[in-house]
Parts: sequence; C-alpha cells; structure tokens
Amino acid sequence: MTDAKTASATQPAADSATSPGSIAKPRRPLRLLGGVDISFVAEEPSRAFAALIVLEYPSLKVRALHACSAEHTCVHAAVCCGHVS
Repeated sequence: MTDAKTASATQPAADSATSPGSIAKPRRPLRLLGGVDISFVAEEPSRAFAALIVLEYPSLKVRALHACSAEHTCVHAAVCCGHVS
C-alpha cells in the first residue's frame, strides 16, 4: 500500500499539463501580465527596437514600461558581437 507522501512524489499534480499544447491550471490568481516585442528595420538590419511592458490584471494598469533602440554589428551571421557605441 502506498502512503500519501509517496503517492504525491511519484504522481504528477492534478493541475499540471499532461499533453503538448495543454495549459496548467494556475495555482494562484493571475495578477500581472507581461509582453515583449523586438523589431528590425529592413533597410537598416543593424538597427533594432525593443519594448517590454508589465500590466496589472484585470485592470490592465501599466506597472512597468521600457522601450529602447540600439545598433549592433555582427562578426558572423550566427554570432553577434554586441552593441557598438
């Protein structure tokens, strides 16, 4: 016979995702939402723009917002060397 401690350690939690594409039930109510976006200019591939936002849920009040642009150079197509001043 299996005791409760052993059973919980060996079996997945009832609210965990069990198949690809399924979403686990949250353990706590959702309070914050976040998103990020990055874009490049086709005519200037070394120029990038990025934004990050964090919102309260369900009011959607902005808690944090950061946006920036930067230029970079690449030594090789697969390895970026970082920002250029």
